[in-house]
Formats: sequence, structure tokens, C-alpha cells
Amino acid sequence: MAGPIMSATYTIRYATQSDVAIVLSLLRELAEYEKELSSCKTTEEMLLSTLSFPINPSASTSSSPTPIQFTKGYARTLLISPNDAVDTIVGIAVYFPNYSTWTGPGIYIEDMIITASQRGKGYGKALLSAVAREVGGAAGVKGVNEYGMGRLQWSVLKWNNPSIDLFLSDNVGAFLKDEYLACQVDGEKLARLAGRW
Repeated sequence: MAGPIMSATYTIRYATQSDVAIVLSLLRELAEYEKELSSCKTTEEMLLSTLSFPINPSASTSSSPTPIQFTKGYARTLLISPNDAVDTIVGIAVYFPNYSTWTGPGIYIEDMIITASQRGKGYGKALLSAVAREVGGAAGVKGVNEYGMGRLQWSVLKWNNPSIDLFLSDNVGAFLKDEYLACQVDGEKLARLAGRW
């Protein structure tokens, strides 16, 4: 994504440091929706020090495709706002590059949420499309997509049928990889594993 995406009904842009409070609020809303609010330890300070933000967010326009530069960080965030309330953020997508030894680089969406009152308006599809542009090597963005990535991945909870229906629809065209199970180690078990051998 070279710069903000503007349609007749919404605007999508990269999150900046001044957006961290709303990003945290939406991440907490997602954690509550997923029945895991007690597991969400994220703070504004953590987001400020670990997310990547555009240094020159308005540098790239359709008439002047100057590459956007980003601060160091582990993940980028896209925000979506309705055009009739452009200062109101109704959804986010937090994503980062990943890698497959079989297919090369790609992008993984860690979190995506549209606030409850704004669901069903096409904002989720719009955010997925914007992240897909990052995968496809959109002009004007330096950093994540210079390798010509070929894959966009994310996870969805088994019980989240509205999201699964959207992802599997012809509008998105995703497929479920049910032959793989997600594995994770954290907390005390991670510390034990790190000190084992």
C-alpha cells in the first residue's frame, strides 16, 4: 500500500504513534470477543516500542509515489475509517512478514477486528484486500514487500463462524488448512524450554 486507500465509503491508512490508544482498545475488544481478555497483556508502551510506524505517512500519493519509510518494529497496522466519520477508527489489521522454505516470503495477519457496531459493512474485506496489496508488492512501500511475496495467512477460531464464512466466501477465497495444528509455547514453559539443552 503506497499511501491511504480511499473509496466512496471508507479510508484505510497506516497507524501512527498517535493511534496507539485506539489500536490497544480494538485489540482488547478482539480479546474480549475471543473470550481471552485476561490473556491480553498488551500496553500502549509495548505497542509503541514494537510496532512499525510510517516515518513519512503522507509522502506517497497517487500522483507522487514516493516510498513510505517505516520505523523499526515487528509488525505494521492498518486502520479503517468510514468517510462520514474519518476520525473514527472502526477496524484494524496487525500483520508482519513471515517465511516459508517452500514458497518464500509472505505476510501473516496476527489480528484483525472490525468493531461490533460496524460489522457487515464490507470493512473486513477492505482490510484484507489492503493487506493483500502489501503481499503483492504494491509500489511505493519499502520494507515488507520488496521480495515479491506470494502468500497471505491468518488463523481463525473454530467457533467464529461469521469470520469463517467471510474468509471462505468467493469474496475472499481463502481455504482452511485443517491438516496443521497451531503450536505455541510461552510463559514458564518457554523459559524452561530455553534453558533445557
